[in-house]
Amino acid sequence: RNAYRSGNMDDALENAKKLVENYSDTYESYVWLGQVQSDRYELDDAIKTLKKSIELNPDSYNAYSLLMGHHIAAGTQVMLPEEKRDEELGTKYGDELIRTRGDHGLPYHLKANVYRQRGEFEKAKPLYEKSIQKRKGLSSEGTAYLVSGHNFMFGGDLITARERYAKAIKLTKTPNDWFNLNYYLLVSYMFDNDYIGAIEHIDKIEQALESKDFDEVSLLGRKATIHWQKMACYAHNQMEEDAYGALEQNLKFSKT
Repeated sequence: RNAYRSGNMDDALENAKKLVENYSDTYESYVWLGQVQSDRYELDDAIKTLKKSIELNPDSYNAYSLLMGHHIAAGTQVMLPEEKRDEELGTKYGDELIRTRGDHGLPYHLKANVYRQRGEFEKAKPLYEKSIQKRKGLSSEGTAYLVSGHNFMFGGDLITARERYAKAIKLTKTPNDWFNLNYYLLVSYMFDNDYIGAIEHIDKIEQALESKDFDEVSLLGRKATIHWQKMACYAHNQMEEDAYGALEQNLKFSKT
């Protein structure tokens, strides 16, 4: 897989085909070939290859995952052209993920994402709850709370969204993750047109920055960012003098 990791996709394809030739009775070889073909945008070939993996092993989780991702957005996976996507088929592949790994949180997360993308937030809720339950104590628990927070926010329940974001923030392990997830909590106030609440939240972030072990350059960058955010909130609230003051601080930290 060195060719794949280095981005040499021609060699990666050749090696994957040799793997299938040498191990044609193993479903894993077809999954790997399907992965390479997908990343090369050879999607018709990839689909045939992945279906072969499922013929060999009807519980081929990775094959179902790749097939689902051809139809429904899942991270950075290559998707079929829009006119060829079949959301219903993608959802069925999602059901297979739950069937084969119902003890894991990710399958529930992926299917919940389908409903969230459709705007069916109520249908997504119990699936996100399952995802949270299955990820308790794992490194992905924070992600489960985060995406559940997105679902509540876009569904209009901003109080619960903030509770979920706060839980995700509490589980962060690095200063950057802490800072980045606080952004979603900030957005929840802006989404509600509560710019005073947003400013108060930014103030809390600013007060905590010094204790988060950022290196000097990163700390200055984060200070510049929060003053830019303050400027936007003040401007929305037509607080012109405060907006200019925040902009000056942003420029100060940006130039340092």
